[in-house]
Amino acid sequence: MAVRITGESAAILSALALELVVVSHRVLLQVEKADDPLRGMLRTAKIDEALVAAREILRSGNPQARALLEGTANAFADRVRALQSGGIRCSPSDFMEFAEGLFESAKTGDQLCATSHLAGGDYWNMVYGQQYERLNRVAQGRGLTIERIFLLRDEQHLAEVREILHRQSDFSSIKIILLNSIDGSMVLPRRDFFVYNQDATAEFIFTEPNMTVEYIHISTEAHRVRELAREYARMRDAFSCPYSTPTAAEAQ
Repeated sequence: MAVRITGESAAILSALALELVVVSHRVLLQVEKADDPLRGMLRTAKIDEALVAAREILRSGNPQARALLEGTANAFADRVRALQSGGIRCSPSDFMEFAEGLFESAKTGDQLCATSHLAGGDYWNMVYGQQYERLNRVAQGRGLTIERIFLLRDEQHLAEVREILHRQSDFSSIKIILLNSIDGSMVLPRRDFFVYNQDATAEFIFTEPNMTVEYIHISTEAHRVRELAREYARMRDAFSCPYSTPTAAEAQ
């Protein structure tokens, strides 16, 4: 049975939702009057359609819907403030929304450098891993250059995951590190990460021992981007080797 929100609470929620509509309209009017980079961004995000939907929620008189609208507005504000401060922590599903927006903006000259642990977990065979792979493939078609280092246990593990590597070699440059062949000079990261151009990073934090993704931390802080770019370059140059697709004889 639904619980109705009445009296003062309903009035507050209604006022908050109405304020969201009013403020959004003001923002749209401001950016329409000036050469503001937010103009294209808001139009691309279809903010005007969101305002129509918000107005319908207000007209419905549904207090639960109004409460959800308030929560959505607060979440949006929190996300923008977090991004402005340089970092966002998000779930795998939330990360997909970020990745979709990032890869949709890909163009010739953009570059993604990434690592992928296949020494634990089964990320690329999971639903969100497959979705992320599709986003990579589409972005490469738009001009994004992708290079990914796979960290594998040993030669046997390499043979076990060749299907994944072969599939991804269609749209990216693949390098591998065999963990059983390196010495103690390399400190293994306990997470995956990528560097997009020199503008943004994402770090995939694992839950051990199965190495499943617990959360992703996205950062646009310049010093963090530089740190991970250096870490990636060291892994690639000192420890990785190019992946070569199997010959017809080897594939049989």
